[in-house]
Amino acid sequence: GKRYKIASPSFEWGGSDELHILWFNVCYSINNTDSKETDEISELYLPIFLEFPGYIVEIYLINWSLLGRKGSLSLTLIMTSLFTIISILVPQNYFIYFISIARFWMSMAFIITITYTLEIYNTDVRTYGLGICNFVGRIAGIIFPVINS
Repeated sequence: GKRYKIASPSFEWGGSDELHILWFNVCYSINNTDSKETDEISELYLPIFLEFPGYIVEIYLINWSLLGRKGSLSLTLIMTSLFTIISILVPQNYFIYFISIARFWMSMAFIITITYTLEIYNTDVRTYGLGICNFVGRIAGIIFPVINS
């Protein structure tokens, strides 16, 4: 069968590079779509409340036979990018609405990334592969404040 390569002394490096890049980008984007410092309660909680519908929509989106896992992941990442770019271009008073929509799409992308990662790896290395990908994603979360400051 196909050999699944992950970062481990007993396996060869190289088969998971795309997943590592995906995890880094998704986790970095989640940190990037946090709302900026604000005194308004609505601006603080709106992005968070839009994440919950994203989890429900994701259940149906990932099982939609027209898109599948890769198509769903691509759609959510494209929509996240689109609304993040729009949030930069619109006036400041509309920023929170577009970044909230971007966060809605990003929450779906994160869950689909987890599901996709679990399906890529073989059963005997699945938890190890997910752990390595999660580690790479958490590095993005650690690096984000340094880059953003």
